[in-house]
Amino acid sequence: MIRPHCTLSLLTAACLYGLLAVSCSPTVDYGYAPQTLRALNELDEAMLRGGEYDAGRQRRIASLRRNLTAARSDEERVRALLDLQQVFVTYELDSAARFVDSLYAFARSRESHNFERIAALAETDVLMGRGLTDQAETLFRQIDTAGMTTLEYRNWYARYNAIVWRRQAEATDPGEHRAWLDSLRRIRHIRIESLPAFTRIRERALELADNGRYDEAYAELEPLRHKELAPWNTAVLYYDMGQIAEQAGQEERAVEYYTRSAIADLQAGTRSYFSLYNLALRLFERNDLERASRYMQRTLDDALACKSGARIPLTSSAATAINRAVVNDLAVRNRLRLWTTAVTSLLLVTFAA
Repeated sequence: MIRPHCTLSLLTAACLYGLLAVSCSPTVDYGYAPQTLRALNELDEAMLRGGEYDAGRQRRIASLRRNLTAARSDEERVRALLDLQQVFVTYELDSAARFVDSLYAFARSRESHNFERIAALAETDVLMGRGLTDQAETLFRQIDTAGMTTLEYRNWYARYNAIVWRRQAEATDPGEHRAWLDSLRRIRHIRIESLPAFTRIRERALELADNGRYDEAYAELEPLRHKELAPWNTAVLYYDMGQIAEQAGQEERAVEYYTRSAIADLQAGTRSYFSLYNLALRLFERNDLERASRYMQRTLDDALACKSGARIPLTSSAATAINRAVVNDLAVRNRLRLWTTAVTSLLLVTFAA
């Protein structure tokens, strides 16, 4: 037979265990699939190696500068200037703008309409990076496509995609958003044989996804995952896969692919990106506030270093909202701990009596 004071002891112990478990649990299960959790852990490690990846970016910049010095023809010089502008546009916008100025100056010195068009296309990147979408679109629409070289047309197509994508992303009116999205889908029907195979495969996959053929879209991209790609191409590949997963309503896949994209962005030394931002928002929705806060803060820090006017306001606003939620969560936890301490003390006093 169990005595009354023994029953009280058991109840006291059970209460104490339950309260302590609730208030002091060291880990929380956010329901991540094993492969997603592995990717998140890899991302956390990559974030600690920022100096190493930045050094790799600097070596790439140094190599491109040597190409510029070694250029033997006007075309080689323009290509080298454009490559440098491209590597800086997601790293440090002021430097990218200086290379645009160099492109314009060289075009004027050669009185070349073709080189001037390349400079204008490069300028649209800088304007987009600064968040000046209206100015970028106005400049883009002024560019004459007649007689474009292969290099020019490829760059024209890339900027066309980027501007329309930005427009649909920024549109707040549902009708306007649908119109820009339809325009983006029509652009993907444009066939440019001079595009790299990597870009053509991506365009086919996105077009399949636009038509709801998600399995076929993944099948197009899957072989690329097993190829040796540059980090910036790996980042783009996984970002596309994340977008497809979003369209298909596959949340767990979207989190995994955005995580993989974010890792590659960090490895490439990129400072202006969408992958880590999108990932932070999704983790925030899953109430993984610690990771969401860290990832969004890193996104903001990189956007500030890049001086990306397009990214800073949006990221700053999101970081503020997430940090506010973190503060509220900590306040709730602290109140719970205080309450637990008070109840525990009361139970102990009662038990002692």
